[in-house]
Amino acid sequence: MSNVTALGYVRFPSPDLDAWRAFGTDVLGLQVADRLADAGDGALYLKQDTRAYRLAIEPAAAEGPTATFGWEVTDRAALDELAGRLDAAGVAVTEATCEHAQSRRAEAMMRCIDPAGFACEFFYGATTDAEEFVSPIGAEFTIDDMGLGHAFAFVPDAAAYQAFYELLGFKLSDFIALGPVTGTFMHCNPRHHSLAFAEVPGRSMLQHVMVEVDSMDAVGRSYDTCLAGAAPIVSTLGRHTNDRMFSFYAASPGGVAVEFGHGGLRIDDEEAWEIKHFDAPSEWGHARPPKAPR
Repeated sequence: MSNVTALGYVRFPSPDLDAWRAFGTDVLGLQVADRLADAGDGALYLKQDTRAYRLAIEPAAAEGPTATFGWEVTDRAALDELAGRLDAAGVAVTEATCEHAQSRRAEAMMRCIDPAGFACEFFYGATTDAEEFVSPIGAEFTIDDMGLGHAFAFVPDAAAYQAFYELLGFKLSDFIALGPVTGTFMHCNPRHHSLAFAEVPGRSMLQHVMVEVDSMDAVGRSYDTCLAGAAPIVSTLGRHTNDRMFSFYAASPGGVAVEFGHGGLRIDDEEAWEIKHFDAPSEWGHARPPKAPR
């Protein structure tokens, strides 16, 4: 069965692209993909590696709950097989025009809407940029063949969402009790999870995306940048129970949180992996930041 292999890119709207440019470069250490100015959509494109882009922030009057997930597959045969599987399951899937695929810097793609209403773009043949990736803050991102990181969403029906992504070949990693809701974590490659979600009836929202760097020091420096006023801190430094990620969360311009972390767990042996239920999201930290004294 042909499966999704990685989260290739994420696109979502924001009302302030200038602020996002500063946040993306100064806090996250991403590189602006100036060569994509010819895309003609007014979006801000950000690079993590030699791919043409990994994050695209689209202009909008106000931030919306919508997001587009770019799920990567290996080749044309895998794309066709996946489209056939979705069609057989009653999911409306269409082939993107050549112009649309090229605008996404992919050779070809299929499109559908997932059960939470997010757009899914399944693609292969991503463009590699001849320009060397240079992080403005000297960060190196942990990508390999695992994609940009992960996305976490609130969805109206967790069971339907899990079933859809299992159809794409995703496997369960584990579950975490998150107060009144349960977080479900799923993987499609050795990264502990490329997608996580929690059921909130009547709500579909991209809550955060995660990018992973190769050192604890890079996390600490970015944290200091936020403490100095570059961006609000949503959750303090901490370590997660399930994927062991050392990270903090910052609020991006418009509201989508970004987890900036290091040392995430890999699932290298699928047969030996044990699905667990955790009663807390973090071993320590990841608290709301204290209010500054007056």
